[in-house]
Amino acid sequence: MKRLVFLPLLVAALLLPCVAEAYVASPRWGAFEVKFGPWRPNADDMPGSEGTYSDFFGNRTMFNTTLELDWQFARIPEIMSFALGGTVGYMREKGSARIDGDAPDTDGAETADSVSINTIPLALLAVFRLDVLPDKTQIPLSPFFKIGLNWYPWWTRLNDSTDSSGGTMGWQFSAGIAVQLDWTDPMSARTFDNEFGINHSYIFFEYIYAQVENFGAAGHLHLSPTNIGRRGTFAIGLCLEF
Repeated sequence: MKRLVFLPLLVAALLLPCVAEAYVASPRWGAFEVKFGPWRPNADDMPGSEGTYSDFFGNRTMFNTTLELDWQFARIPEIMSFALGGTVGYMREKGSARIDGDAPDTDGAETADSVSINTIPLALLAVFRLDVLPDKTQIPLSPFFKIGLNWYPWWTRLNDSTDSSGGTMGWQFSAGIAVQLDWTDPMSARTFDNEFGINHSYIFFEYIYAQVENFGAAGHLHLSPTNIGRRGTFAIGLCLEF
């Protein structure tokens, strides 16, 4: 009787390592990001509008919230992936309207009216992600690079009505480093993959260089960032690869 009880336990003990080794990650074909960062546009750099943005909004910086979805159409196994991505974001800043008149001591004075600028940053990107470090060396760092075109629809509101609107085109380049989180709990990461198809999760830092000035054409609102140098800013976020 003891042999009959011992035999199933022995078989189970022998099979457990095989089950653990049998794990195969699901195919990867995309990535989703949510990221946040500052964005102070260089609207004052437009010819004929020196100081106008600062007059309404001071030195305040807008807060940019962005969602990104990538399609990984090609991959060099354990080296890197190639993807096409699209982003959509939202930024808003609020200030006080100013008097524009000829009376002494009134031109430029604040009024009780509120003014706001709203922007929806859109981008189409080529994305390159390096997987070689986490896949081959167990170092959980994945550098990435992106380049693409932008279109920023914008509108201003005076109190509760739209005052003006437009759109500015441009281009951007970004580079960053993502920290893979799988090593913090490998078993949960595998379960996440098996149940939801999420291969890896990351937190990341991204430097963004964006020239959003309609390629030099006159008459368009300049929306390039000035948080890092003349046209630079940054973002931090969470990435899910699936």
